[in-house]
Amino acid sequence: MKDGRSLVFSIVLSLVIVSVIHIYMFITTPVLLSGPVTLNIKSGTSAWNISKELKNSDIISSASLFMLTALSSQKARHLQAGIYVFEGKLCPKEVIDIIFHGKTLMYKVTIPEGSNIFDIGNILSAKGLINKDEFIRLANSKELLEFFNLDTPTMEGYLSPETYYLSPNMTPIEIMGVMINQFHHVYTPELAERAGDLGLSPKEVITLASIIEKEAVCPQEMPLISAVFHNRLKRGMRLQSDPTAIYGIEDFHRKIAKKDLMRNSAYNTYRHSGLPPGPICNPGKRAIIAALYPAKKDYLYFVSKGDGHHHFSSTLAEHNRAINRTRKAKK
Repeated sequence: MKDGRSLVFSIVLSLVIVSVIHIYMFITTPVLLSGPVTLNIKSGTSAWNISKELKNSDIISSASLFMLTALSSQKARHLQAGIYVFEGKLCPKEVIDIIFHGKTLMYKVTIPEGSNIFDIGNILSAKGLINKDEFIRLANSKELLEFFNLDTPTMEGYLSPETYYLSPNMTPIEIMGVMINQFHHVYTPELAERAGDLGLSPKEVITLASIIEKEAVCPQEMPLISAVFHNRLKRGMRLQSDPTAIYGIEDFHRKIAKKDLMRNSAYNTYRHSGLPPGPICNPGKRAIIAALYPAKKDYLYFVSKGDGHHHFSSTLAEHNRAINRTRKAKK
C-alpha cells in the first residue's frame, strides 16, 4: 500500500515538474514574428479572449498556456484595452507585460509653437486621432473651460506646443488634458510670480505671448517686440498687430490685406484698444518669457525688413522712414 502511494506521488510529482518545465519553456521562449502585427484589444475583452486573439495572430503558440501564465502572475484581470503593435522576437512573458502595462501603439504628434486651435485640429485629424469639428467645438466649450479651471474665452493659448505621444484610444478631452497639463509645467510658479509683479493676470500674459509668437520670425527679437507692446499698452496706444486682425479665420494662408485690418472682430487690435479677449495662438515658452521680460527699450513701432527681421523705432517719423526704406528695397 505504501509502495502504491509512493508510486502515485512520484507520478504526480513528475507530471508537476514536467508541467512547470513546459510552462517555463513556453513563457521564456520567444516567437519570431515575420513582420509587425497590429492587434486591437477592445474594452471589456476577457483575458481568455485576449489569449485566443494572440494565438490566432500567431503572437503566441498556446492560448491555454498564456491564460495559465496570466492567471499565475495575477495579471489576467488587469490586461488593458488598446491598439498594440508586436514585432520581432517576443516571448509570452513580454507579451503579458506589454498588455498589462498598456504599452499601446502611440502616435508621435508635434504641435509647433504658434499653432492655433484650428491648426491643432488639422494636425490631430490628419493622424486619425480626432474629428476636427468636434475638437474645435470642445475647445470652445464653457463647461470644459470650467472643468480645466481656465479663465479664458477658449482653450487657445493653453494647448501647449510640444511633441506628444498619443494613444489612438484617447478622446479629444483626454488629449486636451495632456496639453493643458504640459502648459502648467511650462508656466511655472516663478513665471506666475513675475506676472504678478507686472500686474498681469495669467490670461493677459498668455494673450500677449501669443501675439509676440505670431509677430516674431526670429526668436531673438521676441523681447524687442514685447517692449513695443508693453510701451504701447502703458501709453494707451492700440497694439495694431496684424495677426490679431485675422484671428478666427480658419486656414488663412494669403497675404494680409488692408481690408483685413479693418475686420470687425473683438480680437482685432487695429479696432480695439488693449489686449484681445484671449490668446490668438498657443505660444511657446520663449514667447511667454519675452512677454514677462521685455527688453528695456522705448520702441513703439516695428516693421518687417522682409528677411525675418524687423526695424524698431521709437518715433512715428523714424517708423515711416523705415517703411519707405522697406518698400524701396522690395522694388
